[in-house]
Amino acid sequence: LVSAAVIGLLVALLVILLVADMFSDDSEAVEVPAAEAPITGAGIEASPSVCGLDAVADSGTVTQPPAAQWTLVATIAVPSAEGVGPGEVFPDQFRRCFARTPEGALFAAANIVGVSGSFPLEKQVTEWYVAEGPGRAEAVAAAGTHSNPDSTFRLQIAGFRVLNYTGDTATVDIAMRASTGAFASQVYDLVWQDGDWRMRVAPDGEGPLTPVARIPDLAGYIPWGGA
Repeated sequence: LVSAAVIGLLVALLVILLVADMFSDDSEAVEVPAAEAPITGAGIEASPSVCGLDAVADSGTVTQPPAAQWTLVATIAVPSAEGVGPGEVFPDQFRRCFARTPEGALFAAANIVGVSGSFPLEKQVTEWYVAEGPGRAEAVAAAGTHSNPDSTFRLQIAGFRVLNYTGDTATVDIAMRASTGAFASQVYDLVWQDGDWRMRVAPDGEGPLTPVARIPDLAGYIPWGGA
């Protein structure tokens, strides 16, 4: 795997998946985390949705592919659903505001995949989606300073696992299929802050808290995607 620190912040996921030698026959798949047992949330009374989405849950999971409308953001299809999110979609394709539910966390993670793959949105994505905490200052400072990746490879969302959900935090594993036919996984460590789901990043700010990993296939994932 190519180090996210070499490539840059949220575009690292897209670029790593598009590097052809990541998918060479002699590279080994990286094991992704197993599903965790659900943990009861600590409370849901604070920080209402920034766009007024009413649905709230302090526990639960997602075991079936949710119904969704799929829209291309640049080249990646991302989901939306009434009452789940995104509650706000801007002319430049930036999308934000998701319900404080397991489905909302899943849709947030899937939409982060899409907006992170749109290079012109890097600064906006970083400022909105990176959670307060270690790595945020470094991530924001570096946003917009990375080179625009140039590749003919593409990826699409292919499946998911909701590993954990508490109402305050969520761990969502998104499986993706590259145009080469290979698969990769990105686990999103989400936290509810200031009325939306935000993503925890590495302490150096150079990518998601859990690194991207190659997976051999979609075994163990719930198939889901729009392309």
